[in-house]
Amino acid sequence: MVYSVDYYRYTGGSGEVEDILSVISYLRNLKRIHNIGILGYSYGAIIGSIVAAKVISKGFVAMSILKSTNGVEINLDSNCPKLMIHGKNDEIAPYSEFEKIYSQMNGKKDCLTLDTDHFYSGNVMSTVADSVLNFFSQILFD
Repeated sequence: MVYSVDYYRYTGGSGEVEDILSVISYLRNLKRIHNIGILGYSYGAIIGSIVAAKVISKGFVAMSILKSTNGVEINLDSNCPKLMIHGKNDEIAPYSEFEKIYSQMNGKKDCLTLDTDHFYSGNVMSTVADSVLNFFSQILFD
């Protein structure tokens, strides 16, 4: 099962983190959901990193992660497996910043870098989708 969350409204980070934590709590209370993976893109990747550090998740995928934005900073403390996806020509989240973030992350991690920009222009989305599906299939269903 896949659930997607769209934030209620921008709150500067705290509300977005609480939204995701509430969804995770709800899913766990269903008692049918045992394995939870988190995927975030850009600002959502920052929020995902914070949530992954607060809860035990089976894995975290970050696409075009930023170090910080509007005072909200990534959290590199989670030890869950990670897949980091980034464009080498990203003008919003520079690749040089991504390399530093990746080197500082805890736990098992893998990286997919592509010749694309922040919006994954070009013919790369099938590669991204296949990589995310493979990552979550391995960690959620083993």
